[in-house]
Amino acid sequence: MTRLALFDLDGTLTDTNAVDGECYLEAMSSELGCALNPDWTTYRHCTDAGIAHESLSNFFGRPPSPQEIDRLRGRFVALLEARLAEDPSRFSAMPGAAALLSRLQEEGWHLCIATGGWSTSAELKRRAAGLPDTVSIFSSDLHHTREGILEIAIRRMREGNGVPSYDPIISLGDGVWDVTAAAALRLPFVGVGRGARADRLREAGARAVLSDFANLADALETIASAGPPVRGPRIAGKEP
Repeated sequence: MTRLALFDLDGTLTDTNAVDGECYLEAMSSELGCALNPDWTTYRHCTDAGIAHESLSNFFGRPPSPQEIDRLRGRFVALLEARLAEDPSRFSAMPGAAALLSRLQEEGWHLCIATGGWSTSAELKRRAAGLPDTVSIFSSDLHHTREGILEIAIRRMREGNGVPSYDPIISLGDGVWDVTAAAALRLPFVGVGRGARADRLREAGARAVLSDFANLADALETIASAGPPVRGPRIAGKEP
């Protein structure tokens, strides 16, 4: 059977959680006048589309229009581009990420990025981090929930590669919302994080957590032996 690995982007393959959150908050405020609660755990769906819809619906008293979402997305990407020009180091790949992707492909794995971000910002961050453009990106342009994005990614990877089914399908992510999605879809899961973030992933049910991918042999072994989360996570939002 062909194996599939689904990678989150921010905090998993790229060390961009800080700059991503900073620019998202600024874009929402400067473009649409909406001040967001920076505690991402308060939002029902931790994706760019999900947070935008929920926060703007509360702010306007109605769902946001497609034009308003386009304005927000455009401003967000422009801010990311400006930060990249100022300090490219804020868009670094996670240690060992490029080597891991290369090795997995050599070993016959099919790979994709399934991110809660929008596709334009995800492409920018992937390019800035020097990660291969041969890995397809599935984003919140396709669905506002993490589960929906993963399901679409799996289906399109099967269709695009002519694979009737994958076994196993492994999900990798750095947030408790990634544990939530893996648990909902009964997917084996590998968390990525250190310190308090790693603790939160384990508390949410992740059985395996890597600090990064610098130790390639350890990362490969952890991915190969991954199992589903041990229980339903208590937190379903986006960490600060």
